[in-house]
Amino acid sequence: MEPEAVAITAVLPDFLPPGKHLLGDAGYKIWAHMLTPFPESEAIGDRRKRVYNRLHSRTRIAVECAFGRLKNRFRILLGKLEQKTPERIGKLIQSCMVLHNMLLAVKDRYVVQGTDPLRGKARLRDDSGGLAISEQPFSYTLGLTKRDDLADIFMS
Repeated sequence: MEPEAVAITAVLPDFLPPGKHLLGDAGYKIWAHMLTPFPESEAIGDRRKRVYNRLHSRTRIAVECAFGRLKNRFRILLGKLEQKTPERIGKLIQSCMVLHNMLLAVKDRYVVQGTDPLRGKARLRDDSGGLAISEQPFSYTLGLTKRDDLADIFMS
């Protein structure tokens, strides 16, 4: 994981409203702010955990598809953003999201063909590394509790 991504992950809990969380796939560790599926070995014999995993997967896939549509429309988002500051990167991403939502509102169906010439300088991200941050034991325990609570809610 790149140093910038490590830094973002470290401060991420400060930006999420209380009681909110992100969804991560099985490659991430569970934290209070990052909920992951139950391990398959646990879910096989437990209907509650299977239901949670199914709903977790459906939600995560819907979000991934939405980001895929955004990245397909604004191909600059496919590579590393060459901005000078994190604030400018945030403004660029926010601008793409606002424009994307405006185009959806007017039912724009234009599909970009070919490759984006502006993407020539972009370096694709290396997503092969795992999380480099040491996990806080309390956050881990809180994440487990939150996941269990959601699994109970899904079953009621």
